[in-house]
Amino acid sequence: RLLASTLSETTYGVPHLPDHSAAIFLPWTVISINAEYSTSVEIERVLSAAVRRQEIYNNSASTNVRVVVLLDEAGLPKKEKSDMALKVLHPYLDECKVAFVAISNRHFDSANENRMVIVLRSLASREDLEVLALGCLGLEADNVQPRTRHFLKGICQAYLEIANDEVFKKFFHYRDFIYLLRYIHCQQRSIGGTLRPDMPLLLDALERNFNGMERSQFMRIVAIFTRCIMAELRGSVPQLEEEDYA
Repeated sequence: RLLASTLSETTYGVPHLPDHSAAIFLPWTVISINAEYSTSVEIERVLSAAVRRQEIYNNSASTNVRVVVLLDEAGLPKKEKSDMALKVLHPYLDECKVAFVAISNRHFDSANENRMVIVLRSLASREDLEVLALGCLGLEADNVQPRTRHFLKGICQAYLEIANDEVFKKFFHYRDFIYLLRYIHCQQRSIGGTLRPDMPLLLDALERNFNGMERSQFMRIVAIFTRCIMAELRGSVPQLEEEDYA
């Protein structure tokens, strides 16, 4: 859905719509393959099928659909295997018969990069994270209570500190930040409440999404989130003590 909406907005200038169902997603057929477990033969098979499907759509006067091949985890395989498997992309990238998007943690080889538009994702700013947080929680910026806004600002600031920490940045990324917010949202919605500063619930969310390391390291994470949130709320929430997460 995110890929479809992004491609729609950047390619055809489709405005953002509140309903993310048919209006944005249906004009795109996304075919996803995982490079880590795919051979060149399997990748070519998917690309060939995508080209055939796109030709069918092009020949249909009543259909305006773009087929997108999404190559996920393109940077995870060993370099030698990845480069050999991805050589099959060359003719498809040259002919441009089907849209192609690859997600990679490293640069491609020059032959592929010269056939692509490279988009590098840098570390998000606090303002970017706040927009992302509101989206994850289904909130409109103009309808957020002040305490809730400060609570979210504290969470975003805490994540920024963790993302810049020499130890934590190796383990935690946007996925953990997003699922932290989604867990808080789901838990408060399940009891019929609205989003509000809830430190015990935050602790539960941190244990689920920012854990998996030594106890002392996890205590540091809890301390970072508590300090940042209390700074935004000016100490108006109870501070978590060590026995709370014993």
